[in-house]
Amino acid sequence: MTEILTVDAVDTAADRAVLASLPRHFRRGPGDVHLVHSGESGWADRLAGVIRGGARGALLTGAGTAEPDVPAALAVLTVLAELAELAASSGVPVVVDVRFGHDPTWAAALPRISLAEVAIVDGLGHGGHPVDVLVGQLALLRSLLPTGSALRAAHRSATSYAVCGEIDGTVVNLAGAAALPGAPPLRIQVAGLDCRWEAVFDDAAVATPTVVTRMDAAGSVTLPLVYEGSRRCAWRALHRAVVDRAPVRYGLAELLADRTLALDMLGGSP
Repeated sequence: MTEILTVDAVDTAADRAVLASLPRHFRRGPGDVHLVHSGESGWADRLAGVIRGGARGALLTGAGTAEPDVPAALAVLTVLAELAELAASSGVPVVVDVRFGHDPTWAAALPRISLAEVAIVDGLGHGGHPVDVLVGQLALLRSLLPTGSALRAAHRSATSYAVCGEIDGTVVNLAGAAALPGAPPLRIQVAGLDCRWEAVFDDAAVATPTVVTRMDAAGSVTLPLVYEGSRRCAWRALHRAVVDRAPVRYGLAELLADRTLALDMLGGSP
């Protein structure tokens, strides 16, 4: 029988709905695991308190919160580094759920996409501070390619950006903006020599499915839709990390690396 973990206060309707759909994994209680939103004031102190207080695990949502000025943005990196070290030394798993980072349809498609000889990866996202949007793109990119330190900014402003480069022989182009009316929150296209993949992400509702389509000379095929959001998968990943000691695929160390790279490319360092 699966161990049921207790969760302390959950303050958003979306997270309450997600946890209600996982009755064999979680229930309300004193708090084996805790939920922390990185967009809230004092989130870092709260997460540190959770880790030091003997919690068995934590779920951190968001991309680490974009700050309006350079010193504050760099301070967040220092805080993330300290939190990552604290969590590692304490043996407390912290799963980070950046937007679409745990999407199940994308995860299911990755083995098939990786079989192709990937030549180009294009990404277009919006809906938030450009740094946060880019962090979300980098989180998904790292599941497909090695870390993207070879990327450079071709354009950057207070509301938009374009970064490009070559990673392990693959050309990568990522663009984003604070808002693009009418466009999906995130679109990723992966082009190989014999086929092309397109993933359209949307989080308008808790379980809006991601649409992944494969296109080649024979036509196009859309993968089966999975009506499960990234947040629900992140909660399940936390349960596996706590109960089964499964490795955390995207945690504080990965967030720190992606956020450092995003800030460097978009002018967040002196």
